[in-house]
Amino acid sequence: MGKFRKVYVLAPAGKTTGGVELAHQLVDALTGMGQEAYVVYVDKDGLAPGSEVPEMYRKYRVRVSETVEDSPENMLVLPEIYFDYLYRFPSIRIGCWWMSVDNHYYSACLTDMLRFPWGLKERKDILYRYLVEGVRFRNSVADLRRQSDRIVHFYQSAYALDHLTSLGFQNVAPLSDYIHPDLFVSSQVPKEDIILYNPKKGKKYVEMLRKRLPDCSFIPLQGFSREQLNEVFDRAKLYVDFGPFPGKDRIPREAVLHGCCLITGRFGASAFYEDVPIPDTYKFSMKGRIPWEGVTGLVRRVFAEYDACCRDFDPMRERIGQEREIFIREATAYFL
Repeated sequence: MGKFRKVYVLAPAGKTTGGVELAHQLVDALTGMGQEAYVVYVDKDGLAPGSEVPEMYRKYRVRVSETVEDSPENMLVLPEIYFDYLYRFPSIRIGCWWMSVDNHYYSACLTDMLRFPWGLKERKDILYRYLVEGVRFRNSVADLRRQSDRIVHFYQSAYALDHLTSLGFQNVAPLSDYIHPDLFVSSQVPKEDIILYNPKKGKKYVEMLRKRLPDCSFIPLQGFSREQLNEVFDRAKLYVDFGPFPGKDRIPREAVLHGCCLITGRFGASAFYEDVPIPDTYKFSMKGRIPWEGVTGLVRRVFAEYDACCRDFDPMRERIGQEREIFIREATAYFL
């Protein structure tokens, strides 16, 4: 028995993203400690009774609840996109889990959304959703402060901790994540001069890089099964990500785990060594005049001197190997 009689963790029904897996990982960890814990599935209309645990998450010890008992003896853990649920349950203790920073501000009140330092495209998207689609959120930083007596803020990354500190929140605790050991699989597949990228992140920068490296093979990570994704990670020498890092993103870590080198921008969590522990020489600012000669030169060095470059990522692989132990320790420290 821990600090709470029951712990509920919200997760979107039918989704299999990194954040959804993290919600299941927390319930699994708490269950292993003897804490009564449940996943509660939600959709756009609210709680989603009848939802089943996705097949890929049945490896975790997960119980599902279709209701939330609104009692101060219990805790409701809300991923950053679901902070509006604190108004539906006015008595329960609340854990605001900042799995990411940026994504929260797509699900906050309009004033907070527009205060966040978005680019022009994101601001247009926010205003379109608000004015045309009628998307509304109530939660605000001011409201989180007003309810601080029942709220703890969990941070997944150093980036999130820095952000929470800047907002003046004091009741904060680490609650990170981990890559499941199933992905710790070594492969003897020969490495190829392949550059992998996520087409949903930093696409314009990848296109700029492609124009400067017309002879190189670029593969977007889309439409792959889990097995196919592992196979392409095993073949490639390099993964590039010049997009936003709203938290400690999983795909870059999975790529490094499979022997890929990594080149990133300096957005959000990627600017923090604690979150992306790679040498500074593999991180480039995408603001102002972009040093493309340095980027292209590094890509060619990775291809030509892969074995030496790959060793630069040994500290990150070691850190990834410690993540589950750290996560369990963090959950134990707060919940028990």
